[in-house]
Amino acid sequence: MTEKTVIGASQSGGSTSDYAYMTKNATGAKLDIVSGYKGTAEILVAIERGEAEGVCGLDWSSFKTQRPQWLRDQTAHVIIQAATERNAELAALNTPNIESFVKSDLDKKAVALVVGQQVFSRPYVAPPGVPAEQTKILREAFAAVLHDPQFLSDAQTARLSINPAPAETVQQTVEKLYSSPPDVVQRARELIASPDVRN
Repeated sequence: MTEKTVIGASQSGGSTSDYAYMTKNATGAKLDIVSGYKGTAEILVAIERGEAEGVCGLDWSSFKTQRPQWLRDQTAHVIIQAATERNAELAALNTPNIESFVKSDLDKKAVALVVGQQVFSRPYVAPPGVPAEQTKILREAFAAVLHDPQFLSDAQTARLSINPAPAETVQQTVEKLYSSPPDVVQRARELIASPDVRN
């Protein structure tokens, strides 16, 4: 909030860009956002080289998988989390949520709209018109896999966090996001837009 920080980002529309601009525009943080990296792997290398000082919009699970030594050696600091519900591990590290730095009520709603997508992080979808019984079978089978002991063991070996959201919760969230008032949608667009997109 008081010193310039160089943040590596991809192109507009990617989470590393959108979350960086959202953080800058909604909180007033002094972020100098350098766009154009191909993805998070390239941004993390840029941080190691000293080209960038940080990254936004990187999923906690991905960060733990890609750079576990940064956490182990405490060479990286998680400054803020942007989530619909605070992550327990990040809460234990006393990492505040972005909403505590957002002043305007409209900006809080816009940030909640942008962050709301996280509930369906990597969704599996079926086309419209699938019969209710088949939808139920698919949902139950998918939920069973995500609670399977062998699957969870494999995920732990790969250092992947498995935190599934019930299908009904995802559907309700999508419906809520699509019913957002126009002023909130417009403000969310403004918050995540890079200067080249705004001009």
